[in-house]
Amino acid sequence: MAKDRSFRVFLVLLPGLSEPFDTSQLPPFLSTRTWVDLRKGIEDARSFQSLINAIKGLPLGPERPIEPRDDVCPYRGLQAFDEEHAELFFGREGDIQRLIEKLKTTRFLAVLGASGSGKSSLVRAGVVPALKRGVLPESDTWTIRVFTPGAHPLANLAANLLRLHPEQSMSRTLDEMNTDERTLHLAVSLAFAERHANERVVWVVDQFEEIFTLCNDERERAQFLSNLLYAAFIPGGRNAVVLTLRADFYQKCAAYPELSERIAANQFLVSPMHEENLKQAIEEPAWHVGLEFEQGLVETIFDDIQSQPGALPLLEHALLELWERRRGNLLTLEAYRESGGVQGAIAKRADAIYDSFTTEQQQIVRRIMLRLTQPGEGTEDTRRRASMDELVTRMGENKAVEDVTQTMANARLLTTDEEPGKQVVDVSHEALIRGWPRLRKWIEEDRAGLRILRRLTEVAREWQPTKDESLLYRGARLAQAAEWRERNEGALNELEREFLDASMAAQRAVERRKRQAVIALAVGLVVAVALAMLAVVQWRRADEQAQIAVARQLAAESYAQIETRPDLGLLLGVEANRVKEIFGARRTLLLDMLYREHISTYLHGPADRVNKIVFSPDGKLLAGGSGGASGRDNSVWLWDAASGQPTGAPLTGHQSQVNCVAFSPDGKLLASGDQTGGIILWDVATRKPLGTALMGQRNGIYSLAFSADSKILASGGINYEPAATGEIYLW
Repeated sequence: MAKDRSFRVFLVLLPGLSEPFDTSQLPPFLSTRTWVDLRKGIEDARSFQSLINAIKGLPLGPERPIEPRDDVCPYRGLQAFDEEHAELFFGREGDIQRLIEKLKTTRFLAVLGASGSGKSSLVRAGVVPALKRGVLPESDTWTIRVFTPGAHPLANLAANLLRLHPEQSMSRTLDEMNTDERTLHLAVSLAFAERHANERVVWVVDQFEEIFTLCNDERERAQFLSNLLYAAFIPGGRNAVVLTLRADFYQKCAAYPELSERIAANQFLVSPMHEENLKQAIEEPAWHVGLEFEQGLVETIFDDIQSQPGALPLLEHALLELWERRRGNLLTLEAYRESGGVQGAIAKRADAIYDSFTTEQQQIVRRIMLRLTQPGEGTEDTRRRASMDELVTRMGENKAVEDVTQTMANARLLTTDEEPGKQVVDVSHEALIRGWPRLRKWIEEDRAGLRILRRLTEVAREWQPTKDESLLYRGARLAQAAEWRERNEGALNELEREFLDASMAAQRAVERRKRQAVIALAVGLVVAVALAMLAVVQWRRADEQAQIAVARQLAAESYAQIETRPDLGLLLGVEANRVKEIFGARRTLLLDMLYREHISTYLHGPADRVNKIVFSPDGKLLAGGSGGASGRDNSVWLWDAASGQPTGAPLTGHQSQVNCVAFSPDGKLLASGDQTGGIILWDVATRKPLGTALMGQRNGIYSLAFSADSKILASGGINYEPAATGEIYLW
């Protein structure tokens, strides 16, 4: 760590001290201070020189390198420090030590920090080289794989895994990872089966937030996380995972409970560097290659940094600009101010490069920079990688795009890299996206359009291998993309144009089929309506004929019932006329009404003929005796004279037809006589017989009469022996 020259206390780590050094054992006022590491002995020339400088109150780097390297730039500009830049990476020794301490007890570690906090450099140029030096037991034998997730994190993980299993196929490995979260763990265990038990693979996933910003496949994202977490936490596993994550994306991890829980329990927050650390990061690299700062320059730079959050990439770029304007081995205030300083160096360099281009090249710059920007969704805008093919949007433009890209890469605004089968381009650091006003203006001019382009690019890339029609745009999304293309002529590359053209062709085919279907439906509807109308006419005719037939049948039945059952005949006549007004039905009804106009009530009841009928003395009841040769109904019926309805079930008990009935004058008794000479007295109120039948006359009873006091009953009949003579009995 860089030092405060007024603070003259420093630590010396001597041979025999265990690695890593546990800073938690130090007093708080020393825990953030610089130490001189002499654990390798005084033969370590650099450490020995640092001890001399510390005693003199000078920076801990060498006073002068043995061989000055004026051609070596000690600063990375907007690019992160990597493993090969470890000798130029200063100011983070304490953080490196603390990270190593955590890796002693866990196989999963999330390094969180704001954009521009230096978390990628800390891991790449700090932790990785330390592990390879053997700072942990046998860590110098570990295999370390550093990669970024990109748009296809699982595929990138599989590609790195294949470096351990070159005999395996990519497709098989990817299929296994997609279906089994144990794949990473099992593959590494198999590869290391013959190796020492302490050997492991460290997966360094830099820019972990890309699983949210660039990966649109939720299943791939979930399987990527499942493989990493399973491998990192299964007991006895041989995988360790170190990831770097922008702090503003931490909340997105909440959608994955296990990931969120693991990060919460195993994280390291990269805090802003203290003053002495920053000064060391500024001064040590320069002294390492034999450069000196003009008096007051470091203090000026430091003052400018204080007002800039996430200032490390801005600082590094300002130092890069300063190096390019060096005077011999001297870095000057004049050069610093000329470059724009910490606050303006990026914008000044970007504008200078932009202004050096022709109008056509400037249009290419605009398209390239917008394609390399991922618009934020509730977060800051981020960078994204793109292939050179994606950046070419016009025929014959390949060479021009390559020239512009290379010029900007030479200026360290962009980076280029080779991936299997393609060249990829990236923004050197997101600080360029935030710190170049011209680019900010381009983004804000059509942020919604930029999101449309991002989605179109990803879907077109997914569609390309199989030309799956289900992925084509339709409806509102297609209309939105087509409208954006009209407003931005020449902004789409060949694949995007092909995808959009295929989507529009499919949409036209759908619309054509819809029109044909509508026409067919209309024709079918006309035919159906015509057939329906014809069917209705035919149905009405058939129904009318059926009604006529029913009416005629009812009329015939009505006519047949006129004599025997005139009330039924009238009802059938009315029904026949209701069903269908035809002449036959009306005639039958009129005849019934004409011939039966005297009928007011028709009494129903007996199944056989009624032989005698009488009113009760008060006229409220009507009694009738029924029966005939058939013997179907030998009973006495009582009706309510007002309603014509029977007052109950018939009175039964006679063995033959009932010939006569009579009410007593007081109306309490009813007598009935039958064909075999039997007489039954009935209690009118209870409808029950009074005793047994009166038997005396040997032949039929044909008349009955009560005395005025209702005490004597007279019955009249006929006696056939020896000759037919009448006889009367008194009871």
